[in-house]
Amino acid sequence: MARPGGALLAGSSVTVRLGHEPRHVVTAPRAAIASDGYAVVVDNGRSTLRSVTVGRDVGNGRVEILSGLTSGERLARPPH
Repeated sequence: MARPGGALLAGSSVTVRLGHEPRHVVTAPRAAIASDGYAVVVDNGRSTLRSVTVGRDVGNGRVEILSGLTSGERLARPPH
């Protein structure tokens, strides 16, 4: 981190940029993830219960999936 013109002073605010590449994440509808961290993955007519780790809310009713799912997997939604 470089600061042109001098040292950082206590109480100063800074902007930090981490990396230059866009971050690609796996997201899923919040409604497809049970409150206890499980999702039902559907593949070739078979369903499998999968433990997932949820990250942050990304908006529009979707959440980031940190682990447990890969991009393109189909999820079953619980009945309303």
